[in-house]
Amino acid sequence: MLPLWEGFSTVPEERLFQGLLEAAVSVVPGAEAGSITLLLEGRFRFVATVGYDREALQRVSFAPEEQWGFCRRGLSRVRQVGRPEIEAQRSAYDAARGSLLEVAGRMGEIRSVLVAPVFHDGMEIAYLHLDSFSQEAFPSVAYELIEAFAHQLGLLVSRRRWQEALRWQARHDPLTQLLNRHGFEEAVAAFQGPGHSLMVIELEELRRINQRYGRPRADQALQHMAGVMASSLPVSSFLSRWEGGTFVLVLPSEEAPRYLEGLRQQLPYAWRAGTAGLEGDWEAALAHADFALRYAKSHRRDSARFEDLRALYERQRVLLAELEQALASLSAPALRLEFQPVVAFPDAQQVLFLEALLRFAEAPPLEVLALAEQHGLLSALTERILDLALSEAARRGQPVSVNLSPAQLHPLLPEAVARTLARHGLPASSLVLEIVEAAFHEDCLGLIQHLREMGMAIWLDDFGSGHSNFERLLCLPIDGIKLSHSFARHFTSPRGRYLAEGLVTIARGLKLPVVVEGIEEPEQVKAFYSMGFSWGQGFLYRPFPSRSAS
Repeated sequence: MLPLWEGFSTVPEERLFQGLLEAAVSVVPGAEAGSITLLLEGRFRFVATVGYDREALQRVSFAPEEQWGFCRRGLSRVRQVGRPEIEAQRSAYDAARGSLLEVAGRMGEIRSVLVAPVFHDGMEIAYLHLDSFSQEAFPSVAYELIEAFAHQLGLLVSRRRWQEALRWQARHDPLTQLLNRHGFEEAVAAFQGPGHSLMVIELEELRRINQRYGRPRADQALQHMAGVMASSLPVSSFLSRWEGGTFVLVLPSEEAPRYLEGLRQQLPYAWRAGTAGLEGDWEAALAHADFALRYAKSHRRDSARFEDLRALYERQRVLLAELEQALASLSAPALRLEFQPVVAFPDAQQVLFLEALLRFAEAPPLEVLALAEQHGLLSALTERILDLALSEAARRGQPVSVNLSPAQLHPLLPEAVARTLARHGLPASSLVLEIVEAAFHEDCLGLIQHLREMGMAIWLDDFGSGHSNFERLLCLPIDGIKLSHSFARHFTSPRGRYLAEGLVTIARGLKLPVVVEGIEEPEQVKAFYSMGFSWGQGFLYRPFPSRSAS
């Protein structure tokens, strides 16, 4: 017997169930009515009826043990139920269900029922009932026929389960069992709930855990975080995991502060969160929450609300439009460089190189770089900075330095540098690259070494501002050191002087020139010169624009 649903994959399941039942009632001798009940969310519910009020019966459900004793008796084949057992079952139902079954299901009229269970993975998942209002018993041939129809029903239900499993897998993250991005997008697009917020939470320590302890430990951290977040989720909320350690959820706005406080108390990992009101367009809310998350990360806060940052967001939106326009133009006066010299102590008569300083729309350079990185403009901005800097180097015959953040150290950078040097007809020695210590990690060391082998000088920038240590100076591929402004402030104390003189000795031993940043007063020049420092940079030697370099 061919599957009843063969060739009807586009037919709605309800129609397939109904069609199968109608065929069974018309073919099986003695059958005058019937129904199909299906296990849905732990209870059996009517999905098809013949001869009954299906709309009313859909309000009725049964526990597995209420299905004619199959579960209690461990029966797996067709059985016939007579009037005495029908009466006993009828009296066992509560008043509400009993009344519905009496009226909509005509339970008082049924004289006999032929029941066939359908199994999937060893458990009952559906029942096919054929009812007679006029006969006490079904003929023996009816048993064979209902078994055949039950087999078809089993194929149909198995197909349904298989499709449900595929749908579930497509919408859920296999590691945490939470909704994935696709599932979240479906859920939030259909969500109708005023007074809600969208929140983005990021597990900040995921990369460190993965590198230090391995992937299994990182997966455990994600599973633990997902469990904590899901267990404390307020009513009328849903949670998802996107890529890496990023979780996105929707929850009532008034519950957001309590939810975050609960995470602070329960999670042992460092995390950041950004929240924005969900006011119609969920994609806009996601962008706003992501902006708040970036703000929290850059300001070392565990969370931030977009509503508190709206003015900053609007300013950066305008700044982004101006930056895009400037990068699209071959000549953009708003995007320019100023140059601050690194000079020799004590009389500033010799210049080691000029440091290129980004100037754009009166915005801090770090803000411009971060904005460019967030919106995929960092490579274009980096190449424009290199072009302007090397143009000045060619005009003056003086080496220039360019600061590079970790994000700017991408695999295509050497090619961009070589291309820009060639365009200006300059050797690689015309360019100095200033790189902070945080960028000298495993992922970037090979690229930095490659740039150095091309002929550019690599300087360790801002030494002393973070977790700097002298041991690393032995192994880093560098040609010079620039001390952070904090050194200039503290080296004039007696203890600071000892440290300064020790640093000079180490640098000389390593044959590394040292530049002191933050020189603001002539007295500082004398003090550092007396300690053995040869080069300095700071407000005392102010930056100048390219067009009036002198």
